[in-house]
Amino acid sequence: ESLYLDTIPEAARLFHDWWEIDDIDFIQVTSGIFRLEELVYSLSAEFVMGLQKAKPAASLTALLLRPPGSQHSLGLLLLSQYFKRYGWQVYSANQFAEQDMAVAVRSEWVDILGFSVSEDRQVPVLKKTIASLRKQSGNPHMLVMAGGPLLRLQPNLAELLGADFSCLRADQAHTQALEKVQQTQTHASVRPSREP
Repeated sequence: ESLYLDTIPEAARLFHDWWEIDDIDFIQVTSGIFRLEELVYSLSAEFVMGLQKAKPAASLTALLLRPPGSQHSLGLLLLSQYFKRYGWQVYSANQFAEQDMAVAVRSEWVDILGFSVSEDRQVPVLKKTIASLRKQSGNPHMLVMAGGPLLRLQPNLAELLGADFSCLRADQAHTQALEKVQQTQTHASVRPSREP
């Protein structure tokens, strides 16, 4: 687990820092991140199955996305691994246009809609996108989670986006999301029964 929490994110930060000071170029950064993602994929089955106890979120669904045009995919990949590990049904895509997101929230019962945000310039458009997706969601109580590199610089990111909550660490996001969904279900018993 320390590989997912510390080693891989730290390696990604180093690539970014080296690029910022021109020690490496964009192609080298892209190649390095690609290799880190390959490592995550190679460990995925073992990591996801590594939790032998009951899966507390076995009936819940998360749609985890990055804003259109965003280049940051590694954090979202790590986040999806944690959600899967705890039993969530996870839908994730590196590049979803807003119309694709709308189709997804209309056609699937989405408990958590999560965005990994990396840049200030993504906030105004994403705020409008989130408001629109809430209106179109088949789940009137869908919750929106904000995270990603920008959260370190903007602790009030959830408020800026009109999201319900934010989380900086992938290993804590599942717990927060589960608690929020359970609170919502307690206050509004609206979840339809699923076919087996």
